[in-house]
Amino acid sequence: MPAGFDSSTWSEQMISLLDDHHLVILSDSTSQRSTAGRLLQHRLGMLPETEVIDIDGTAALDMASFCQQIMAAARNRLGDSNGNGNAYLQRLIAHLRMLRRKTKRRYVIWHDADAMLEQDVATFSVLVNALLAVAAEHEHTTRSPLLLQRAVFIGGAKLGAYAEDIHGQFCCWLDDADDAPFWDVLSAVDRPRVIVYRMEG
Repeated sequence: MPAGFDSSTWSEQMISLLDDHHLVILSDSTSQRSTAGRLLQHRLGMLPETEVIDIDGTAALDMASFCQQIMAAARNRLGDSNGNGNAYLQRLIAHLRMLRRKTKRRYVIWHDADAMLEQDVATFSVLVNALLAVAAEHEHTTRSPLLLQRAVFIGGAKLGAYAEDIHGQFCCWLDDADDAPFWDVLSAVDRPRVIVYRMEG
């Protein structure tokens, strides 16, 4: 782990950042990323009234496999979408918008997020936009009881390059004017609230 890394306090620092932001956690070391992800998953899972959804990025390289992991974590099923990526996306959005009883916090931890990024930038961007936009909806445009929903993206150099792209979905909302499922939040929130944390400093 990085010099000065303290596993007893690091996860607490990350949880504090997640109060107001989504996180992109970067490291050049595969073992550091794996350890960081496990620590954060464990600590978040200890919080009361909290749902933690773990995504194995190496097994989520397209829309269908990503959505199936989220729904499996929720013990739900997407059903057969006949290979239709948009149908999977709409069901994913509907699931993320749903308030589960006694759940006040929902965290999605996307390990090895740059695996899909390398495979399909467009699909990665759509999914990032959906995760961050639904989180903003819960906070800014719904009258339901507040659900704090946050995403954590863990990866290496490719994810870091995407995080620095001013046209990427860590920096701006996706222009999806054709069917615009998030027009309410786009009009209320200027941009996603994302912090990039580099483990090497």
